[in-house]
Amino acid sequence: MRNRDPSIGPWLLTLLLLGTTAAAQGAERIVYGRVLEAVPLPAEGAQENCSAPRPPGAEDGLAAMLRFELVELPAADRLCDRRRLESIAGYRVRYEWNGREFEDILPERPSRTIPLRLHID
Repeated sequence: MRNRDPSIGPWLLTLLLLGTTAAAQGAERIVYGRVLEAVPLPAEGAQENCSAPRPPGAEDGLAAMLRFELVELPAADRLCDRRRLESIAGYRVRYEWNGREFEDILPERPSRTIPLRLHID
């Protein structure tokens, strides 16, 4: 039976794990594609119900007209925007990488670039 130094085992295991991790990282690289277009996809069964409120007539007076312009109309617009956002299932994204165009569906609106995982064999 050989006489082995017990402190070598953990070091050898650590070196082996680091080497394996480095090899796995070398096989994969993150690159960025440039987003060309992102089109919202409506959720199934979503209906856009964004009817504008009825504006007051001249007989309702100046205060009613001002209230409509400054309070009611902006509130209706915000509600419509929220309903529109809630009814989006994802985005059909067209992007460019390495001189070629690709298309994918993403759950969230992307920024100007999207990360792409490149596998190197």
